[in-house]
Order: sequence, then structure tokens, then C-alpha cells
Amino acid sequence: MKKIGITGANGHVGANLVRRLLKDEYEIRVLQYHDHEAFDGLNVEAVPGDLNDPESLVPFCKDLDVLIHLAAKITIGSNKYESVYKINVDGTKNLVQAAKKAGVKRYIHFSSIHALVHEPLDQPMNEMQPLALDSSIAYEKTKSIADEWVMGQQANNFDVIVLNPTAILGPCDFKPSLMGQLIIRLYNGSLPGLVPGGYDWVDVRDICDAASNAIFQGKGGERYILSGTWKSIGDFAKLLGAVTDKNINKPIFPL
Repeated sequence: MKKIGITGANGHVGANLVRRLLKDEYEIRVLQYHDHEAFDGLNVEAVPGDLNDPESLVPFCKDLDVLIHLAAKITIGSNKYESVYKINVDGTKNLVQAAKKAGVKRYIHFSSIHALVHEPLDQPMNEMQPLALDSSIAYEKTKSIADEWVMGQQANNFDVIVLNPTAILGPCDFKPSLMGQLIIRLYNGSLPGLVPGGYDWVDVRDICDAASNAIFQGKGGERYILSGTWKSIGDFAKLLGAVTDKNINKPIFPL
């Protein structure tokens, strides 16, 4: 049995991943920051800790075979850069350094499709896309900086695997996530309208399958885009209306 550590276990992916890996009979340790609703009652070892408190990460990383880092600060726009950097970059560095000192052999880093440059927009994205290091958006820039740094930590005794999921939907969304909030607002009719464009939507359970596969099958030093199906916001709203029997008919406002 492998002992796996998970940060961000109270988030959307984390909540699902903990449940998936417990079914696979792994021994799970989670880093508990504040919230714990998503893993209450589950057979996990919860260790209090803070990504910006390096000493608290030492007992969390002890004896782990695999570390999966999900914790991040997500924002929309370019504001609060320093606080986002503190979690997404400095916190990641603190965690990786603690993991290496503890002798962890495999580190799976959850990034985002937003860490990669999307242009050219008329071509499919792939894992060779450049990082969005020049982005003016705090989340994109900090995730790309963290990606670049963690990839540089790849070594013979420390495998680094980066996963870049697209827009995630699915169950066990306790907080809820930004996409979960979008669904709720669409369902409740609290959005005055929609914007053009869309997302590549992926089921959180598929994300967890990929993370589980990466434990044994992921290749150190590689990144993997985890994608699903592209749909416009308008089509997504229609689909939500169809499965919920709600009349979700919103105008699309031009940008």
C-alpha cells in the first residue's frame, strides 16, 4: 500500500480524489488548513498545516510515497497578485522543499490550462504550449511561474508530473468552486445574461482517474493536459436547462 499526501483536499478535485484513492485502498494523509467539510468522516489522516509555514509541512510530508499538490488560490482578473503569488508560488516551493527533505519520490503537481498560452486560438492546444509567464492575470501568471519552477525540480530521485486540467465540473463540490457557482447562478436565474465564448469542460471523476493513473504511469518531467469537451456558455446553459427542467434562456451580451 502506498501512502499518499494530498493538499487542497477540501477543494472540488481534492474531495473527489480522496474518495477515489480510498476506494483504490491507498493510505491517505491530507493537509488540513482551515476547512475540513469535504473529508469529514473519511478514513484519512489529517495533519494541520499551512503552505506558508514550512515547519508545519515537515510532519505532513514524513513517510509519504507520493505527494499530490492541489491547494491553490484562484482569482479572476489581475488583482491581489501578492497574495496569489504567496500561495501559488511560495507555498508550492515550501511544499516541494519539505517533500524532498522527507524523501518523497513522486510529486504530482496540479496546475491549470490557464498556465499555458492559449494562442493561436484557431489551433488545438497541446503540452508543448509555452507557459503564460507574461500574463497580466494573477492566477495565470503565478500558476505558470510555479509550473516552470517545479519542472526544474525533476531529478532521478524526485519525479515531477504536472497536470493541467480545463474547466472542471462534477460532484462533491462542497464550497462550491467557481464553475459550481456558475451552475447555481444559472439554475437560480440570478445571472442577467451570458458572455460569448465557452470552455473545454471535463468531469472531475475523469480528472481523478488521470491523477490515479499518474501515480504509477506518469512519466517524470512530463505534463499532461486533462481535457473533455468544448461547449459554448450558451450551449452549456441549454444543457443545464434540459437536465434540470428549468427554462434557462439568457441573452448573450457582446464583449
